[in-house]
Amino acid sequence: MMWAGTHHNGAVNCVRWSPCGNYLATCSDDNTVAVLRYAGKFDYVPLGQKEANPETWEVHKQYQGHEKDVLHVAWNQSGSMLASSGVDNLIFVWTLESLAPVRRLQASGMVKGVAWDPIGKYLAAQVTGGEEKSANLWRLRDWQVSPWEHPKPRAHRPSPPAPCVFPSGPRGARSRARAGVRRLGRGAAALVC
Repeated sequence: MMWAGTHHNGAVNCVRWSPCGNYLATCSDDNTVAVLRYAGKFDYVPLGQKEANPETWEVHKQYQGHEKDVLHVAWNQSGSMLASSGVDNLIFVWTLESLAPVRRLQASGMVKGVAWDPIGKYLAAQVTGGEEKSANLWRLRDWQVSPWEHPKPRAHRPSPPAPCVFPSGPRGARSRARAGVRRLGRGAAALVC
């Protein structure tokens, strides 16, 4: 094991690397979100420990705002924002520059997970509990709940199925019989369903 952290007072529910790999976000039953950063290596065994952690990570930010267990964290594409969600029906959006949330979003039930879309226009949330068991989307430009605005689908024309080819001669006859193929005439065959 490279490192074992004790920076939370409850069970750790989710761990996510930042896109750049320099930070590690964690969330816990202690209602907090932590962002850790790599702090170097130990060449010795600290007093009171049986073995050394080859690496050490320090708490860079410890975010507080959730009222109950925090279940999930997710970084945006650039790593400039981190979203957290939890049992308290809340989603917080954080930055590395501040301990205050950029945004506090209210859902209608427990929020089990959050995800940023790859283009950077939406934040999605998996909401459960109560009457609603759904996914919610917020537009990032105004933080409003949004219908999904995806491009119109193009007309799809299925390609014709590839023909089955069976060898001719006695072996071909056995293959056609096993496959349920009936001979139609000179050189033609059809698959019998």
